[in-house]
Amino acid sequence: MVNFSYDKKTKTEVIVQFENQLLPEVKVLKKHQLFSGKSGEIYAELNPKREGVIYLGLGHSKKLDNDELRLAGFKLNQGLTQKKVKKAHLSFKSLTETKKVLSAFVEGILHGNYSFDRYKSEPKEKVDVLLSLNGIKEYQSFIIEVTNLVNGVNIAKDFVNTPAFDLYPENYAQKIQDLFKDSAVKVEVYNQAQIEELGMKGLLAVAQGSAREPRFVVMSYMPNKESEEHLTFVGKGLTYDSGGYAIKPASSMVTMQCDMAGSAAVVGALKAISDNKLPVNVVAVTAMAENLISGKAYKNGDIISSMKGTTI
Repeated sequence: MVNFSYDKKTKTEVIVQFENQLLPEVKVLKKHQLFSGKSGEIYAELNPKREGVIYLGLGHSKKLDNDELRLAGFKLNQGLTQKKVKKAHLSFKSLTETKKVLSAFVEGILHGNYSFDRYKSEPKEKVDVLLSLNGIKEYQSFIIEVTNLVNGVNIAKDFVNTPAFDLYPENYAQKIQDLFKDSAVKVEVYNQAQIEELGMKGLLAVAQGSAREPRFVVMSYMPNKESEEHLTFVGKGLTYDSGGYAIKPASSMVTMQCDMAGSAAVVGALKAISDNKLPVNVVAVTAMAENLISGKAYKNGDIISSMKGTTI
């Protein structure tokens, strides 16, 4: 796990290099085909105490894009943990447009921290790395914003990776309530009786083949009290989708726990938005159900009504 500190030099330095702006000592490495500065490329000169110099390539300075910067950050995270470097410092003093480079680069580093080993009896050993970002302390609040963004992404990943036996409408809705407890986000959860009262017949039809009741969740983040205008996010929340009586092939159902990824995305987005205190009103909604086969499941060819009143 890579964590950040600021302005602390260590005995291990990470030197960022553009392939078109190589230092003289790096040109020697290129001559011997050891390092050229391509995006995500790493070359390390470390002693047995894991101290020394690590060169990291960012590609061409005039052809940078966010994907390459994220990749470079991700590769740095991998390189530091694989080489079991516990402390290192990174200087951006030689870079132009530091903030632009920093955003995607730090995002990539943080994405490298993610792992999902909740169900493993022996989780992979994690190496904690303290990476000091030298000379950019003025961007500390900006890095916190990026950290909140990646945290929102990781929350979505965790929900998507959780198997359907452990994530179903009722407890999924509860997890969302727990996530936003004591925050600026108001969470309203509608149970089956309330869904029936609202006339959400499409949702009820999809859910009726499962022993699990559906849920409908509304998340509201309204920092601008002077206006009711807001962005609306809508995410699909099928915690499992067998296809019902239009049953899917077994190979296609293996990943159907992921059919709630749309809902996970809006939950993660709202978490990042609220943590970063963005001055924009947002309402996110998701309908949660399991689509399974039983004697109560809707059948192919059925005509289903909807909340709007039209038929499906």
